[in-house]
Amino acid sequence: MKKESVTHLTGEGNYAWLHYSDGRKHITAQTLKHLESVLPEYIRIHKSFLVNPAYIRKVKPFPHTLSGVVILVNGTELPVSRRRWPQVEDRLSRIRKGP
Repeated sequence: MKKESVTHLTGEGNYAWLHYSDGRKHITAQTLKHLESVLPEYIRIHKSFLVNPAYIRKVKPFPHTLSGVVILVNGTELPVSRRRWPQVEDRLSRIRKGP
């Protein structure tokens, strides 16, 4: 797996789909929880989604809620859960500020 070209991962039970920037998909027999531990630079935005912050174009909050969507550079919209919204905002603001 060339992790730099993976835009996001989608979990399905004990399997995960890796979505690549060129549109390819690959399934792996690993859970998102495991992949989250080996890909610490990726952000868990939902129980079913792990996203590469390098491919996030925009974060769109929903009015009057603590949730929203991330929009990737290829136009894909992925939901951010209410539970994870504060961590996602925090991680992205730290990434954008830089070291």
